[in-house]
Amino acid sequence: MNLRATVYQWDMHNIIALGADPISGLAQYQQTGKRVLAKGTELSLDKTWDSGARLRASYGVQNAGQHDSHLVNSPYQLGKVNISIPIPLITGLQAGYELQYYGKRKTPDGSNTDSCVLANLNLITNVPRVKGLEASLSIYNLFNENYLHPAADTNWQNTFWQPGRTIRFRLDYRF
Repeated sequence: MNLRATVYQWDMHNIIALGADPISGLAQYQQTGKRVLAKGTELSLDKTWDSGARLRASYGVQNAGQHDSHLVNSPYQLGKVNISIPIPLITGLQAGYELQYYGKRKTPDGSNTDSCVLANLNLITNVPRVKGLEASLSIYNLFNENYLHPAADTNWQNTFWQPGRTIRFRLDYRF
């Protein structure tokens, strides 16, 4: 088992941001001279059992901002719990379940999105008789939550609705 606690602080100077060219008025990315400061802490756990089952969990709290104002689309809190287990009836089949927690996030107009909890379910296996072929079936946003992500300051919208339940079948071939 691996248990980890992290406390951090980072400071960025002269960040690059979207601005306007003073001569043409066209949008261009420019060095701004602005500063971003982030402080936070994170706790994580990772445990693997002899059976092949694995539990991973993490929770973090942070404050990232400019000039005493929290950054847009920077969550105050994030959490994740992920468990994967081998399915004994079918060789090579793994099932995984994940819960994700997104705390509120500041939007371009200064309001905040609501926090949300999302669940995902995954089945993955190596395809027998075809070396390097892997198949997966995933259901994202399992409980069909309605939630918003903040938009960028270049969009006319303040937030974007995110997709509801999404099912994806995927084949990957590695050579």
